Amino acid sequence: MNQVTRYELNRGKIFFVLLIILPISFLILFIGMVFKIFVSPDSQLILSSTLGCVLLFFSFLLLLSICYITFRLYYKSVYLINKDCLIINYGFTEKRINIIEINYITEHETYRNNEAALNWKGIKINYGSGYTLFISPEKEDALIKHLQEINNKVTVLQKRKS
Repeated sequence: MNQVTRYELNRGKIFFVLLIILPISFLILFIGMVFKIFVSPDSQLILSSTLGCVLLFFSFLLLLSICYITFRLYYKSVYLINKDCLIINYGFTEKRINIIEINYITEHETYRNNEAALNWKGIKINYGSGYTLFISPEKEDALIKHLQEINNKVTVLQKRKS
């Protein structure tokens, strides 16, 4: 049987605001705006227009879709390690890295690119022929130790704290 170990992402407060609070706020503002349109005296003009109703409907669907995507990204992202592979489930995408290909890991790294992380601080994994990946696991030490148990050639570099 192939055992899979799950590591949660370290979810930062800034990402919570960006991915959860802002979309919900926009949805609430939109619903308030639609309610105001319905109770205003000019509502018959907007509601009698097919284009106005279609725009309202598609705007609502767009906002609802954005909320769903951001919720899924924030709450369904996870790092998994099975027998020989690091699996990164990030929202709707999945990335697999063969653990044997990992060269080194840099600790105390800061977020630079749009990668599989929900926090500004985490670890950078160098694998293959010069590829890097930034991740932010909640239990960094446990994940690094697990990777080193599978591939004892993985070295851990410590970035100088400035």
